[in-house]
Amino acid sequence: MKDFLLFRRMLSPIVIPLLFWVLVVLIVIGGVRELFVPWHLWKGMQVLVLGPLLARVFCELLLILFRIDESLNIIKANKSE
Repeated sequence: MKDFLLFRRMLSPIVIPLLFWVLVVLIVIGGVRELFVPWHLWKGMQVLVLGPLLARVFCELLLILFRIDESLNIIKANKSE
């Protein structure tokens, strides 16, 4: 708990998977809604296929940044020993 309060340990890597699933649910709702709008069938299918994929890529890029930070902290700890 002390590490969280002093910002030594990041909370975001725990929250990012939750963010991903919230984005997927919102994207699917939006895509299904677009399927029922006249003349937007193609757009709705694109949203349903590409939306979750792009959300996944976005969340993975965020996680990469935090993993780099964790790796650098490990290197720093090993170097100071």
